[in-house]
Amino acid sequence: MSSSLTLGAIITGFLATAKAIVMTLDSPIMKKIRQTDYSNDLVSYLGQAIWLSFSFCILSIVGFFVSTEDAWFGLVWIFIGLASAGAFIRVTNIMLKIIKHHPE
Repeated sequence: MSSSLTLGAIITGFLATAKAIVMTLDSPIMKKIRQTDYSNDLVSYLGQAIWLSFSFCILSIVGFFVSTEDAWFGLVWIFIGLASAGAFIRVTNIMLKIIKHHPE
């Protein structure tokens, strides 16, 4: 549980920092994104990833106080962990595309 909590906290912190950096970028691609409805999608994806990672942290803290041998805890832990990892990968891929974009 301790390792899970640490991992979740690191990912949450990374995503929150990335959100602040990406949303304040003044690059041409970010200007174009802000002019469309895709900025709402980007903010939503970042928010989902942050909240899922934070939920993984909370669940890991709960694991210190409840029996982790119960099936419900294991299933919820796996589900939140996979959802958090998926959201992190999605946001990371989008951010890398934004950063790699070369204006024509």
